[in-house]
Amino acid sequence: MDWQTLATTLFGPDHGIHADGDFLQGTPSFDGAPMTVIGTTNHAPIGVALALAQARVVLDTTAQHPAGPCCC
Repeated sequence: MDWQTLATTLFGPDHGIHADGDFLQGTPSFDGAPMTVIGTTNHAPIGVALALAQARVVLDTTAQHPAGPCCC
């Protein structure tokens, strides 16, 4: 299954998840609450560039929502 089909199935057609190369990120809603999604596609190996991109989203999300729940 490709990531777009999975994202649409889980979050609906307006999921807001987008790809930047092999890096995926977005802020869909789940049960009415916003959540941050990060990941990769195409079985991409996690090298320095992808690890830094993922870390940036995690840090930005925790800075913007310091009291919110976190699940890794």
